[in-house]
Amino acid sequence: DRVCCYITSPDKFYSKMVLNSVSMLRAHNKTVKVRVFVVGKDGEEAELVDKYADFLNIEVVRKPWTKSAAEQKYFILNREYLGECPESSVLHIDGDTFIFGDVEKIFERYKDVDFAGAVDQYITNSPDWDRGNMDKTFEYFGAFPVHVFNGGVTLWNNGTVRGWTDGFLADACARCESGELPIYPWLINGGRDCYHKETFAVCLY
Repeated sequence: DRVCCYITSPDKFYSKMVLNSVSMLRAHNKTVKVRVFVVGKDGEEAELVDKYADFLNIEVVRKPWTKSAAEQKYFILNREYLGECPESSVLHIDGDTFIFGDVEKIFERYKDVDFAGAVDQYITNSPDWDRGNMDKTFEYFGAFPVHVFNGGVTLWNNGTVRGWTDGFLADACARCESGELPIYPWLINGGRDCYHKETFAVCLY
């Protein structure tokens, strides 16, 4: 029971990115289930997504911003909607992702684990990246240190995405921004404004 999920705003710029990614996905796989959550204000139309939904075999789900996304004014927290997926395996794909092969291979390769993701090379290769503060953050939570995973493409098996989205994601992001975690100085350095907090929410979970 598998599904590929995208989350986008109705804005044409972001809708085009999602449709491009889905088009690339469909070039290699015509049948895997694809669900696009279009998250916006009441009455906003997702014209482009609607226009190509049948052609690309997309299930379109319209949603308002989640309560935590609205409170923290952070769109990415709308990933909480991934927890509504009834499928046991959920592959979340960012709208700007290019796909050059069959996504079914990802499901198959990692079917025996609860979570799979790629190391975030952008973060780990940043000149000011300090792994030590990340490890201290794991210690703060009493958790075992893991890699810094890129939050853009993540595979959640055995229903684990529901545990991540049911309060944990919003709480971890809020705590990242509060200044209480050792990773906080890196998150705000250089005007990042805690932009990568959802990435660390993945790692901490």
